Amino acid sequence: MFNRTNCFLLDTIELDGVEYSINDDFRQETIEIADELDLDEVESAKLFLLAQEDAQELDRSPVVAATIRFHRQRQLLLECFRLALKFSIAEPVESEGIEDIKHALNTFVDLVVDLKADNPSTGSKFWQRCFSSMHDIEVWLQRLADRTQRASVIGHSFSEDASQILDFERITLIRQHESLASICTMLVHGSHTFDQDLTHIFTKAKTFDRQDIILVHHLPILMAAIARAGSSSFGATDVAKDLAKIVLAEKETDQWTLRNFHAAILICWYAEGAGKDAEHEHHHHSKRETEEADRRFERFMKALQDGAFHLLLSVAQDVKRSEWPDPAKTAVIDFLLEDAVRLPADALLPESDFQDLLMDQYQAFADAFITNLPDTLRRLRMEEDEQRRLLRSRFQRAPNEYQSHLERFLVLISFAYDDDEEAADGFWSDPDGNLYGFLQWLAKRQTTPRVAAFCEMLRSICQNSVCANAAYRFLLEEDRSVGIRSLPSLSSMHRALISQAVMRETRLLLTNSSSLRAL
Repeated sequence: MFNRTNCFLLDTIELDGVEYSINDDFRQETIEIADELDLDEVESAKLFLLAQEDAQELDRSPVVAATIRFHRQRQLLLECFRLALKFSIAEPVESEGIEDIKHALNTFVDLVVDLKADNPSTGSKFWQRCFSSMHDIEVWLQRLADRTQRASVIGHSFSEDASQILDFERITLIRQHESLASICTMLVHGSHTFDQDLTHIFTKAKTFDRQDIILVHHLPILMAAIARAGSSSFGATDVAKDLAKIVLAEKETDQWTLRNFHAAILICWYAEGAGKDAEHEHHHHSKRETEEADRRFERFMKALQDGAFHLLLSVAQDVKRSEWPDPAKTAVIDFLLEDAVRLPADALLPESDFQDLLMDQYQAFADAFITNLPDTLRRLRMEEDEQRRLLRSRFQRAPNEYQSHLERFLVLISFAYDDDEEAADGFWSDPDGNLYGFLQWLAKRQTTPRVAAFCEMLRSICQNSVCANAAYRFLLEEDRSVGIRSLPSLSSMHRALISQAVMRETRLLLTNSSSLRAL
């Protein structure tokens, strides 16, 4: 709380060169605003004066109008900078005058960040301020929640103004936190942070004790930091060793509060190949490469058992919650998530820009996983297929013996690439690439539950005519290469996917079609 001023001991106050007489009502309401918004009384008085006209327009009390004005100004400033930062780092587009606009935005961002060529630490300081502001908002939200809980316990009811303030503040603070999370993520991508800043991110992540919207907002920052840690220049630094200790959490003091959250971060860490040098040095007793690969795979499988894909998939489902649910997709997700933690149904849905930002991180994770861990994917599939074979031979399913981790990964890809035609084209544009090779490898020897997940993934990456035609050719080639007799599930999948790719808007109708029933 700011130190109290002595200005309200007087009968007049000067604001912006104009002297005002103040009465007890003005003094009391100004102090109320200062307490609510954690402002100095002089700033609160200025805000209160400006809000007088807003009160008439909004048909609210001046105190409520002042609170609304304060938060709207904060949100507007954050969104202006977020959009400027977003377009300043975006890929260049060939258009008349676009270079001048991009140059102006870059200049604006440099001025706000106070970036100096001879002192790059200024960018890091700005990032630290943004990250610290996220914590301040979290404390503020907790204070509002505690106030509501105390009132509920003692049976106290808020006045209409107080209730409006609480509801509005909670919503707008979450939006401000979301904007700051996007800014922090883009600053990490834009190299406006030092390696030491990454340790602050993961030290904070260890303390999360519940899966809520605050955790969701931090997820793209963490994934961007892991991608940064996976760069070739990072692995040999002392900071990389410290960061590897935090992420691997092999000591009691490094344990994370949420096991499934730690598991998800660990999966991303391995996918990006982050901290390999530091990890090898830490485990210098591993003399052979095969032993090291086995150790990493065991740790990888332990992370999957701890709910890594459960958390990532549940976050994707919550963030991209649709007003028009797809019954077929919902059934698949409910089966794969089982008892995973989900956000409340009435939780505030993130804005579309944040959804896109998070799905961009998911795309990077999926690409890195496929590219950097092909042996892990093969071993994962072999183990799951063997588990399924053993279960079928006993004609029963023992609890937790078959976890469908690969299916969760496929549905995760479907969320990441859904409605992003440009990114989806990466699967089809290079037949010799890792992504296309992943499709070819996955299409062979499909099990029954994996067919549904594979169909959902293919539907998400063939949303335009170009990708749909590529998917059509791909499935024709697979039919010819393996034969319909040896793989009947692919024939059914072939018919279903082509219908979905070409006529996406009739998905509900296709749910009842014979081709989908064949699956």
